[in-house]
Amino acid sequence: MNFKQYLAVYRNFISCSMTEELTYRVNFFMILIVDVIFTLSTLGAVYVLFEHIQQLGPWNRDQLLLFFCFMLIVDDFQGLVLSSNFWMLSMDLKAGNLDFTFLKPVKSLFPMFFRYLRPSSLISLAVDIGLIVYFGNKVGLSTLQFSLIFPLLVAAISLRFLVEMVIALLMFWTTEGVGINFVRLQLQSLSRWPDFIYKGIARRALTTILPVLVIGSAPMHFLFDFSKWHSLALLMALIVVFAFVLRFTWTHAKRRYESASS
Repeated sequence: MNFKQYLAVYRNFISCSMTEELTYRVNFFMILIVDVIFTLSTLGAVYVLFEHIQQLGPWNRDQLLLFFCFMLIVDDFQGLVLSSNFWMLSMDLKAGNLDFTFLKPVKSLFPMFFRYLRPSSLISLAVDIGLIVYFGNKVGLSTLQFSLIFPLLVAAISLRFLVEMVIALLMFWTTEGVGINFVRLQLQSLSRWPDFIYKGIARRALTTILPVLVIGSAPMHFLFDFSKWHSLALLMALIVVFAFVLRFTWTHAKRRYESASS
């Protein structure tokens, strides 16, 4: 299949997800409420924290708020595109229901990780984009810095997706995927704070083996200070590395799958 055909398939995924989500409107609005509460509690924690301190590491309050808005947008894209698929993969593996996925004339990873969307995340995404513009102005970002936010988001989201897809593929060995999904959620929690609050082995492990701290911290370090280009270089290198890790893990994961007909 060529790129246009993949886009046509993805349009069908979007249409089906929209229809399903709007069918259960109470659930749709509950997700919106949860997203609003999460955003308010996340940003509110910064205001409470800075009632007691003047600065956190090298950043002031507005810089930390900008970092949190950046991570909220990364979370929004995660919720919009990937999150539902991780939980469905857990269910399909237990039931052995991936047979038809492997038989489809597309690369199996595509329908396995991108079939189910959560359109309600679009609303929180719009709100968080507005917040990042607001706090960017408060920090005093230049036009050049504002123009860099989008490519930095693309890089951060790419690394988040690759890391979590590699972790999700471990379900092929565990079969029961709830534990793996909770590991993912805990790693997301760790990544929502800047890397300089972690020390020693924890910081080294979370910037190399499971580089969740690089997802948000590396782009922000570079955005605030262009002399820290090595942070961006690390982010780009990790994207390449985890692309290969994903391909390697997927090759071996397929051999572990037990079909419903086996």
